[in-house]
Amino acid sequence: MGASLLLSLSACGFPVWRDQALLEVAEGRWHVDPEQVPPGGAPSQTIEFYDAGGRHVGYGKVQGGTAEFFNADGSRAGFGKSRQ
Repeated sequence: MGASLLLSLSACGFPVWRDQALLEVAEGRWHVDPEQVPPGGAPSQTIEFYDAGGRHVGYGKVQGGTAEFFNADGSRAGFGKSRQ
């Protein structure tokens, strides 16, 4: 199923790194867009989100001022940039 998902997304004109990112998220691994990480860039930080009852509701990754957020099932919830 993952291969067919990536194949159909590749046909839509997504950048190559996005295809790799979708594969890595589906396999439970983090991904990074190499174009957004400057040489010698800061390491990334993983954030876990829990509700008041302690149930895991999602996670995020912050690197170089860019943040991506995912639901507990791995589906993408959103993205943004941090302000300083």
